[in-house]
Amino acid sequence: MQTLIKNLLLLCLMLGLSLGHAASAQDPITVIPSPETQKQDTSLAKLKVGLEKRITIDFIDTPLTEVVAYLQEESGVPFRIDTRALDDVGLSGAAVVSINLKQVRLKTALSLLLNELDLTWMNSWNRILITTPEEAEEHLKTVYYDVLDLVDPGEQNELDFNSLIEGIITSIDPESWEELGGPGAINNLENGIVISHVEQMHEKIAALLRTLRRVKQLPNNKYDVTSNDIMGTDPTIQEKLTRPIKEVNFKETSLQEVMDFLSQEIDLNIFISERALDEIGLSVNHKISGHWKATSAMIILHDLLHEYDLAFMMHDDVVVITSPDKAEYRLSTRVYPVRDFIQVDPVGHKLLARRYFNYGGWAKYEWLIGAISTSIDPESWEELGGPGSISPHAIADCLILSQTDENHQRVENLLAQIRQKRNRQPVDKPWLVDAEKTIMHPYRLIGLYAQESPKGSDIQQSLQQLQVLIMKEVEPESWKKDENTIMVIGDRLLIKQTRTNHLKIYEFLSEQGFIGPQVMGGSGC
Repeated sequence: MQTLIKNLLLLCLMLGLSLGHAASAQDPITVIPSPETQKQDTSLAKLKVGLEKRITIDFIDTPLTEVVAYLQEESGVPFRIDTRALDDVGLSGAAVVSINLKQVRLKTALSLLLNELDLTWMNSWNRILITTPEEAEEHLKTVYYDVLDLVDPGEQNELDFNSLIEGIITSIDPESWEELGGPGAINNLENGIVISHVEQMHEKIAALLRTLRRVKQLPNNKYDVTSNDIMGTDPTIQEKLTRPIKEVNFKETSLQEVMDFLSQEIDLNIFISERALDEIGLSVNHKISGHWKATSAMIILHDLLHEYDLAFMMHDDVVVITSPDKAEYRLSTRVYPVRDFIQVDPVGHKLLARRYFNYGGWAKYEWLIGAISTSIDPESWEELGGPGSISPHAIADCLILSQTDENHQRVENLLAQIRQKRNRQPVDKPWLVDAEKTIMHPYRLIGLYAQESPKGSDIQQSLQQLQVLIMKEVEPESWKKDENTIMVIGDRLLIKQTRTNHLKIYEFLSEQGFIGPQVMGGSGC
């Protein structure tokens, strides 16, 4: 026996275990990055800082190699041109480009510049590699995102990632995901999601998650209802576009000169996509005439572009002049706080919200989504074959919309009109309104009964036992107050507690299997 014990102790020591504590997958672990990983992280951080650096760039019909050399010198970011990939599509570093932008982010100038050649960029060995979209799709970046705080626990406390995943796929370049034949893949794992996609898509995904968290944390009363552009477009851009201009008179003026004038007048970069113009038979030298008094750049752009079948969209803080087809499929994604539209019975005592009571919350989302998609450019939404999408995210009480800038403005105007005319301010989530107010609520616990028709005495005994258990397990100190009580009446418990504690009671009963959404009825539990 002594030999057996000695051998067991030796085995435990060899395995790094103790007899009193066996290691498990749930034990805390410490991850120590290797020196190489730390070095790569440092280089990547510097690269990200460099991409955010603002530069001024001015080139006309200049070879790509010269422009890239300038960008590298100005930003300090290392570049490389993938000559083999460019050769596969009939291009080379000698391809010429034109670009004139003042104090824009390097990543913005780079994207606009490369888009004219149908090229893209990616991070390769901590440097910017200029390559083709096809080559970039062969080297996807895989990232794990911890999203536990953005996921609904579901009816049986099983994490439901579907709503968040659907919101990501439908709002951020839908055709780029494997569901529609693209390269991107997304799966849930370990309280998070694992996403494989190209570099620029990860930037948008991270931005969407940050925005959802910000909207989720909005104050519960009289919150800011302004939509949130996930890429953080400068709010002063709208002010500049609508800034009054006394008088403008163009006579046979080139499109480039017109846009240069407007750019200087409102202090905003305007970039003309020559590639998009060429596809519809126009050029930057196309002659334009027009006269406006007491107007704005927004109106001038709208009039001119409508007349010549052009469009404009925002790319970061740059106004991009392009074709309607290009603008239609370069959508911006915004998150709209709509808690004041989704509130459930804010004055009654059905307090526990749509995720605990089937009380019309999702129906209100469907109503709101329907009102928007049927009244704002209906053919632009995915239901009718358009590119626009709209999906709810209940955890943050918001809608995620991808649309053109013009249609975003229409949605903003519609919601503002409704909010103004209904004469009501956004209010708390219903289960947070007067959270400490004491209310009476009945709980009929069908899951408590072991048989279909239990005896009355059995019901009474079971409820009395549960009464004691609730008072012991759920906020024990709160039951010392005279106003907080539990009474057994017939086949149910009648509980008087604060709204906050009612939510805890419901969660406790649901976890123990005594109650659930499937047994909820009209007036109570």
